[in-house]
Amino acid sequence: MEIVKYAAEHKNDCVLAFKSNLDKFFAAAELDEFITFLETQALSSPYFVLIEEGRVIGCGGLSVYQGISYLCWGLVHRAYHRRGLGALLTEYRLDWIRAENLSDRVKIETSQHTQGFYARYGFDVTNVVHNGFGEGIDQVTMVLDLSSEHA
Repeated sequence: MEIVKYAAEHKNDCVLAFKSNLDKFFAAAELDEFITFLETQALSSPYFVLIEEGRVIGCGGLSVYQGISYLCWGLVHRAYHRRGLGALLTEYRLDWIRAENLSDRVKIETSQHTQGFYARYGFDVTNVVHNGFGEGIDQVTMVLDLSSEHA
């Protein structure tokens, strides 16, 4: 198992992993947005893939805007859920933010299905938009304060 920087040859496996999470974790309308992200931003941003036996089984990245770090497009192929891989990918990205000293605040827009996962890392809910990502998928904004780690 390894985590490496995203490269163009990872695109198809990332899309397959995304599609495996449609309906519950992502809305179908988000697929085109994800593909556009992979084609236009993933190569030039901190975006990573989780590889097992030569196959991409997860991906996720981050960005920084106005002094706040954002976790973006984090997902693990549905066939590999409940194995701790989402935790591995999340911890990798949070460690990256800390190591690069990017910010003291981290935001994520996730769903009600994964908000409990992020709450375990100390993320607090700041806003909820019912069906914000699509039918049955609320948009849950969460924030983690890293500055409290330094206190």
